Amino acid sequence: MNEIRKPLGIAAGHCACALAAILAAGAGMLAPSAAYSQQAAGNLAATIRESGNPCSHVVEAEQTGDNSYKVRCNSGTFNVTMNADGTAQVTRAD
Repeated sequence: MNEIRKPLGIAAGHCACALAAILAAGAGMLAPSAAYSQQAAGNLAATIRESGNPCSHVVEAEQTGDNSYKVRCNSGTFNVTMNADGTAQVTRAD
């Protein structure tokens, strides 16, 4: 399990904002075809890369909980959870 242990600031904050916006919109599934979804998918991919895992682009993302997502990248599937302390936890799902 890889965990990003830095507070979400300017660089990492983009990921938290995207995840928060997805939650606020009530989106259960991201389809990278829409402009907003492409930005959110890019932020999820960045979160996965920051944890030390490969992900050049998100193929699909599904919200699985209040702050968690199952994300299928070109390189595999990951579970991404935003923790209350502002860190992201990324685990490989496959």
